[in-house]
Amino acid sequence: MYWDRLNPLVLNAELRYGLDAELYEPLIEARGLIEPEVAAMAALRAKPEQIAAIKVAFNGLAEMEDPTPEERISADVLFHRAVLAACGNWVFKRFGPVLDAAITARMDLALRSNSIDPPFALAKHKRIVDAIAERNPVEARCATLGVLALSKPVYADYFAEEEQLDRSCISGMNLRLPSPI
Repeated sequence: MYWDRLNPLVLNAELRYGLDAELYEPLIEARGLIEPEVAAMAALRAKPEQIAAIKVAFNGLAEMEDPTPEERISADVLFHRAVLAACGNWVFKRFGPVLDAAITARMDLALRSNSIDPPFALAKHKRIVDAIAERNPVEARCATLGVLALSKPVYADYFAEEEQLDRSCISGMNLRLPSPI
C-alpha cells in the first residue's frame, strides 16, 4: 500500500511514531528550498494586514515565558505560517503541512538531544520580520536562511553527522541533495 507522505495525517503519524534521518532530511531539504523564497515573495507581496499578522506572530514567540515544548512549537509554526500566508502564491501555501512537520521535527530533535535554541535565534526571526516589513526580498531570503541554519546543527547532533555548516547566505544550508538518476 502507498502512503501519501505529504498528507498531514500521515506526516503527523510519522513524527509521532519514529523520527529518523529518512524522514527528517527530506523535510529540511524541502524547507531549505521553499521557505527562503516564500519570505522573499512575502517581502514583495504582503498586504499591510499580513505584515501585521507576521509581527503579531513574532511578538507571540518573543513574549513567551518558560513555554512548554508544545507551546514553543505552536508559536514557531504560527510565525512561519504567517510568512507563508503573505507570500501570495497558493501553491507554496499548500506546503504548509510540510513546513509544520519540519518545524515540529526540528524542535523534537532539539528536545531529544537536550539542545535549546541559542539566544540569538529570536533575533534571527526578527530579521525576517524586519526584512518583510521593509519590502527587502534579498534580506528576507538571507534572514530565513539564517533561521534555517539553526536546524542543521540539531540535525547533525542528533543523527551524529560531522558536517561543517556553511553559514553564508550565498551557499544556503549546504545540504546534500540526492544524486541524479
